[in-house]
Amino acid sequence: MLALAAIPAQAAAVRTCAGVGSASGYKVVKLQASGVSCSKARAVVRAVAKDLRTTGGVDVPGASSFSLSTVICTGCGSTTTVISLGYASGGKVTISLRGGSGTSTPAPGSPSPASPSTGTGGGTIV
Repeated sequence: MLALAAIPAQAAAVRTCAGVGSASGYKVVKLQASGVSCSKARAVVRAVAKDLRTTGGVDVPGASSFSLSTVICTGCGSTTTVISLGYASGGKVTISLRGGSGTSTPAPGSPSPASPSTGTGGGTIV
């Protein structure tokens, strides 16, 4: 008789996606994807940047979780906003943006690093 042991599922590897550069006036500092293709991640970053530029919020249909944090470089005066979007399939896209067109942070009223914003469910995050 053979005994079978349960093998835990391994999470998809996180990969850094190249080829974005900028989107809607924001500099894309880093784009990472896990469980989704880089082409999907690039489409997501373009949509997120466009939403931030036009409405100040983020609307990503299909996203099941959202978190946003800011990292301030006191020596260089720049602010990087990190947005993570999770999907029910287990996929995740993490976007690091630096403000463009004279803005220091993409989302007006972004929370400080000590109090990141998190949420679940699809829809608009403002």
